[in-house]
Amino acid sequence: MHSTNGNQSGTGSPDSNADADETIEGRVALGEPEVKLDDAAQALIGHHLKAVYGAIVQQPVPDRFLELLDELERKEQGR
Repeated sequence: MHSTNGNQSGTGSPDSNADADETIEGRVALGEPEVKLDDAAQALIGHHLKAVYGAIVQQPVPDRFLELLDELERKEQGR
């Protein structure tokens, strides 16, 4: 159910919780049974996620992030 009152922000509307109730979490919170995927569906989703994000994982960590991690580690050791 979507609000037709012209309020696009989703805040302050009486229907603002309607979209949340349509999510899996919303349905579970309302006491509806949790949706379970079979092993084949889970494997297929996992395969597609690895294909999409696998190249990203192989990218080097940016130098600035490494510098920030080093700085954080030095501060933690100084405690």
